[in-house]
Amino acid sequence: TTAGVFVDTWDDGMPTNYLGDIVTGMCFTPTGEVLATRYAYPNPILYTHFGAKLHGDFADAVNMSTHESCVFDLAGNVYIGMSGANGAPDSSVPIRKFDRWGNLLDTYVVTTGTRGTDWIDLAGDQCTIYYTSEDTSVRRYNVCTHAALPVFATGLTGPYCYALRLRPNRELMVACQDAVHRLSPQGVNLKTYTRQDIGE
Repeated sequence: TTAGVFVDTWDDGMPTNYLGDIVTGMCFTPTGEVLATRYAYPNPILYTHFGAKLHGDFADAVNMSTHESCVFDLAGNVYIGMSGANGAPDSSVPIRKFDRWGNLLDTYVVTTGTRGTDWIDLAGDQCTIYYTSEDTSVRRYNVCTHAALPVFATGLTGPYCYALRLRPNRELMVACQDAVHRLSPQGVNLKTYTRQDIGE
């Protein structure tokens, strides 16, 4: 609950203590269902907003064993970001777009840094995808025009940056290994929260 009281546990459908298989990212459909990515497992799992399984292997026609994050657009389609081995070619870690039933709609091979397109978010324009690549930059891609956009931010706290989330005011929060950054809509670093600042 909002008060921190335990409610329930949702079955992730993966083998118990299976090495490497972990739930990494979650996202909400426009109607409230929840999609959970399962890193090192072939496909995500789709739940009702009460935690009942709707689709145990979402998008099972496409093996995505390094899927890590997801975001739905307003039409109910979902984008899924992929991690990969260090130095993996861009073609092996694309951002993929699926409809609400898990059918592949599009694949975007984008420029990556150290490692994939593993954390993504979609801007309010429904076209601009922001993503990290386990380095110190945030990149962007226009999925409506299939075009790379200028790099959004560089020189963030190394060695790695991971999860990101757009705020309602269009600022971007980025979680790096040793700091969290708050970036302006223009990519300017407004504040750095070090691990010590956030109590770690």
